[in-house]
Amino acid sequence: KLNHAEIIKEGEKTGVISLGSKVEIFDKKFNETAVYEIVGTTEADVENNSISNESPIGNALLGRKAGDNISVTVPAGVISITVKKVY
Repeated sequence: KLNHAEIIKEGEKTGVISLGSKVEIFDKKFNETAVYEIVGTTEADVENNSISNESPIGNALLGRKAGDNISVTVPAGVISITVKKVY
């Protein structure tokens, strides 16, 4: 893994979700708000609100902005979320 590792520099905050972004989302089904950080697969830790960019939700969030509504297929079915804020 180290042979293929790339250092990603923190860029200008554009409001677009990318690896390293913190995202506040609203789950319409459960009427709940949560904040997640989008990380690589080796750093993912759902209990600490870090989700992988390769997970269904993490992947669906990439490239999105605040205000976007997204339908995501997860193991439990399809969920609808709204991006509230990108940090």
